[in-house]
Amino acid sequence: MELIDVNQYFAESRKAIQVTIEKERSLYKELTRKDKLDLLRKRKKETNSIEEYEKIEELEKQLEKEIKFGKQPVLLVPDEYKEVIKKNVAVEEKELNKKLLELRNDLKKQVPYLKDVLLPLLLNIHEIDKLKCVPTQIDAILRSTFNDQQGFLTAEYLVNNISRKRKSKLVEETQEVIGLIETIVTKGELK
Repeated sequence: MELIDVNQYFAESRKAIQVTIEKERSLYKELTRKDKLDLLRKRKKETNSIEEYEKIEELEKQLEKEIKFGKQPVLLVPDEYKEVIKKNVAVEEKELNKKLLELRNDLKKQVPYLKDVLLPLLLNIHEIDKLKCVPTQIDAILRSTFNDQQGFLTAEYLVNNISRKRKSKLVEETQEVIGLIETIVTKGELK
């Protein structure tokens, strides 16, 4: 029996989560608005392109507004990617559920190989099952915005919090199976 590589499931959705978290981190590390404004003004003096000059003026006005009135929230996932991400997660969730069902059926057939086959397979299923929180994480990042006055409620915090809350009954069942294996080893029988 070949165990499943958990990295093959929700690959695109986990990438979207990672890109969102990295984008959020980079926004925190950006230059101050004043520094950006100074750089834009310097570049505006140096440019020879009308298009670039107009774009710089637009950005300059936006920064001046942000400095005066505060920065508006920035969507962490641009609108043009939201539908693609939603479709990807739906397809990936369906694939995951199909594979999870196949693995659980295989698990029932493998009871005679409890010590050598069943336990490693069960642990592998648990790793895949933990990925079920990815759709909820996707929902969290799709609703997330960046706001420098937002405090601790960041996309990264929400994603990690959802991961921590994901408690699988499979972990408890695995511990029970380990106890049964120890009983089999010491007493030689399954009760």
